[in-house]
Amino acid sequence: MVDIDRLKLLESIVFFLENTQRCGAVKLFKLLYFLDMLHFRETGRPVTGLQYRALPYGPVPTSLYDEFRNPQADFAATISITAPPSSDALESEPSFTKIAPKNKWRDRYLTVREKRIASELAEIFKEASASDMSNVSHATNGPWDKAKNRNPGRWTETIDYLDALSPTLKMGSGKAINRALLSERSREFSEAKEIFK
Repeated sequence: MVDIDRLKLLESIVFFLENTQRCGAVKLFKLLYFLDMLHFRETGRPVTGLQYRALPYGPVPTSLYDEFRNPQADFAATISITAPPSSDALESEPSFTKIAPKNKWRDRYLTVREKRIASELAEIFKEASASDMSNVSHATNGPWDKAKNRNPGRWTETIDYLDALSPTLKMGSGKAINRALLSERSREFSEAKEIFK
């Protein structure tokens, strides 16, 4: 069965690599995080299916982080990585990981809404460094901050997608739906995904 989340993830990575500058692993993680959170605010569903953890240098999709060191075949065929992050980089200051697409971006799997959000993020953060983006990703009472504060001193908390309603994530042209509807849609998407595995 085709994993549409995976196809959307790979397409999103190539899109961000082609449409932003200085896009290493940390900046890419933040862009994917914003893409997923902003899309979730509007629909109750993330784009990539990734789960993010609150780590010292921001929201990190740990499964993707691990894949940077041991890429699956589709990932290796899509993206070139120079100097992947070390296994202890989750706790220490990350070094710049150079990432490049192996092929040009192809508009195949992202929806119109997903492309709009990705394009707005690429425009907002085009020249920003990962450090510049931390002002938004680490904002007080934002999703990362709430996860970090749920278990102070431990950097393993999963960021709750329902926290995407935080005012710190108001960017782009999309409109958030209310929390009750967001929760209901999220549950429906999860149930549908389980049925059609």
